[in-house]
Amino acid sequence: MFWMKKNGNKPAAVSGAMSRLIGNEWGKLPRSGDHWAEYLSVMRPQNGGDEVVDVRIFDKWYVNEKGVAVTDYSSLDGHPDLVLLQGWFNKKTKKGEIKALGK
Repeated sequence: MFWMKKNGNKPAAVSGAMSRLIGNEWGKLPRSGDHWAEYLSVMRPQNGGDEVVDVRIFDKWYVNEKGVAVTDYSSLDGHPDLVLLQGWFNKKTKKGEIKALGK
């Protein structure tokens, strides 16, 4: 599938499988009527493998407004306020746990 192509650990659109896993967590995200949200994900491999990854999801517009350049997972280490959802995802089994963070 096109979304599974390797792009390193650069920001990418949230995949359909990941969106389904997130499910009701989307409803817990803060709503803002002043822009169209574009949620992107950044991932890093867990335990040296490629199959299971840590995931952070953020709103591209909000990150740009704050002047933060997100190039990979660690770019958000110093900006926990910009991370909307976080967890892990197994690319092969399409299972994991990604939860909204309480702000």
